[in-house]
Amino acid sequence: MRVNFYRKLRRIFPFAAVYLTVKEKYGENVAFKIVEDYAISCCISPHLMLSKLMKVPGMPGLFIKLWDPITKKMFGASCGFKNVFYQKKKDEYRMDIISCPYYNYLSELGCPEITKIFCENDERVYGKIPGVAFMRTGTIGKGADRCDFYIKKI
Repeated sequence: MRVNFYRKLRRIFPFAAVYLTVKEKYGENVAFKIVEDYAISCCISPHLMLSKLMKVPGMPGLFIKLWDPITKKMFGASCGFKNVFYQKKKDEYRMDIISCPYYNYLSELGCPEITKIFCENDERVYGKIPGVAFMRTGTIGKGADRCDFYIKKI
């Protein structure tokens, strides 16, 4: 269980370190912008790859079917998340994160405000890919009580 959790933290630790270091010297706005700009740049390639992949016939449906095992592995209990998984429906996937280790860890470090950057990365990668709608009403990092994920074939 702990191995996946530490892999997740390894991804956000450099963001927190850069943010806190720059914030101390140049202020919160400059630090936030640097971290956000880098996060945005990291999302371009996965978004483009998925956009191309979704043009393959049948891929949007397969993509949605794969969300269940992928999210349970990458965003499940073994990575420190607490989830609510909803009953599967054809061409739809729905899950909520009700406890997020990113938010918890960044809060302990004193920079919970950068959690929303990671929340927005989901929208940057999965939003506006052909054949699939990614919808969300809130995230823990943006002040909601949960991060909702709803994906459906269009």
